[in-house]
Amino acid sequence: MAATQVVITLALAVLMPRPVGRWGKKAVFAAGCALGAAGGLVVFLAPAEAPWLAVAGMVLAQLSAATVSILTWALIADTVEYGEWKTGVRVQGINYALLAATRKLGMGFGGGLVAFALAWGGYSSSVQEQAAPTLTAIRAAAGLLPAALVLAAVVIMSWYRLTDQKHAELVAGLQKSR
Repeated sequence: MAATQVVITLALAVLMPRPVGRWGKKAVFAAGCALGAAGGLVVFLAPAEAPWLAVAGMVLAQLSAATVSILTWALIADTVEYGEWKTGVRVQGINYALLAATRKLGMGFGGGLVAFALAWGGYSSSVQEQAAPTLTAIRAAAGLLPAALVLAAVVIMSWYRLTDQKHAELVAGLQKSR
């Protein structure tokens, strides 16, 4: 699955400009998150007799993660230019440092939520076979929790007002002022 994530990310990095150019960053971000929510639901609902279905759900989730990750870097670059346009000061170092910090906090928070879900489900590494509630908790941690979080990202992104058109206008203004 890790190799699949690398391949997906590299392929999307090359392909991403086309959908972004056509629909905009915000719409592609939301579509990527929708893929992640669908993938999470597939992972949660896949029957034990069809592990290939859970793997397909994970691939959808990986497409989502790669899309969101690639677009996050583009959105941060846009906010650097917005900040320069708004204040006259270019502070990309602060923006990227905040991104790095929030990504690390998010990874810690996500890992903590997964650990909490496993503990809540009664996971024990010492048993051969996990109980039914534990299996449900594992499925929820691998599927429902990520699905809920990417849907929350769509809600948060709905407040993002820097459209691609507005960004192009402010970049043109910055170039004139330089």
